[in-house]
Amino acid sequence: MFFNQKHTVTFHLTDKCNLRCKDCHWFSQPINPPDKNIDYRDYLNWINIHIREIKFIKLSGGEPTMYPDFLKLINNMPVRIRVRVNSNGTNIDVLKQINRRNVELAISKNRIVNPDFEDNIKKLNLPYSIVSFNGSDACLKDEVKFGEDEKNVCLIDKPCFCSAKETRFGSDGYAYNCETGLRSKNKLYQTGLSLWGGNLCKYELKCIIKKECLSNFLNENKYKLIK
Repeated sequence: MFFNQKHTVTFHLTDKCNLRCKDCHWFSQPINPPDKNIDYRDYLNWINIHIREIKFIKLSGGEPTMYPDFLKLINNMPVRIRVRVNSNGTNIDVLKQINRRNVELAISKNRIVNPDFEDNIKKLNLPYSIVSFNGSDACLKDEVKFGEDEKNVCLIDKPCFCSAKETRFGSDGYAYNCETGLRSKNKLYQTGLSLWGGNLCKYELKCIIKKECLSNFLNENKYKLIK
């Protein structure tokens, strides 16, 4: 077993998105997309192997509905696992083909929408919430700590101490410990876990905190950073 307790797992299915929302943290730094999409059967195989250790799955991106086999993946995932789709809600024709139970939508509000936008979401007859993915507090606990601690001590160039409470797979099938890793696909940020092996229980992150670890939406002027 990779886990000694039940985990929340996020699959960043794709780095692609059909929008460029203002201040979107996903596009705040350069992205290195994989050469090809992960086969949806690799996701399903990993889920089925570790089903007893998983309590919750998030499908994210980019825009997850742009993953070519999005429907094959979500409609074949075990119903016993609760699934959330983090989406901008624009691909209605795809979302309305979700036919599994125990699924919910988290729809981004960080963009200008048509007056009938939420009505279209309601017609899907799926539980949903309208949320902010890119607000000033988004990912705050995960990334603000890279700036300075509560005593205003600068942490840049110090050993990284990121400890996410969920397991996050990039679009290349490897798990990363931070948003920077998910975007860059740099092996330096990998946890040692992938869809094809590895062990999550015992690993140490040995990278150094850099200014680049901060997303631009966090308003860097608020923190005492050094170059």
